[in-house]
Amino acid sequence: MIGIDGISVGGEKISVSGAKGVVDSGTSLLVGDANLVNSITPKLGTVNQDCSNLDSLPDLTFELGGVQYTLTSRDWVIQVQNECISGIQGANFPSQLRDSFILGDVFMRKFYTLFDYTNKRVGFPKN
Repeated sequence: MIGIDGISVGGEKISVSGAKGVVDSGTSLLVGDANLVNSITPKLGTVNQDCSNLDSLPDLTFELGGVQYTLTSRDWVIQVQNECISGIQGANFPSQLRDSFILGDVFMRKFYTLFDYTNKRVGFPKN
């Protein structure tokens, strides 16, 4: 687990005291605790299935280790054959995972992820 210092949507901070993250290449989407996701999705807006509003949707930023990792709408919206769906999903996590997010492929596609098994840490090297 990694600490999530903050989450913001379009520059507006979301309250995430004590949030944790799991980086998982086996998860296709960004999957968060339902209560946390329910506080974020209204600020993200509705993704039109025909992708007509893709460029007007806000950025989603995760702050990890004091560094901001920003996903534009073209990153967090999944577009397949001119159809769009949100790449963010809520789930009912057990109490020990309250306020957690699984940073799946939607996140990892944009940010190279280094798993350091020897030192039990995860990093996101910058170019």
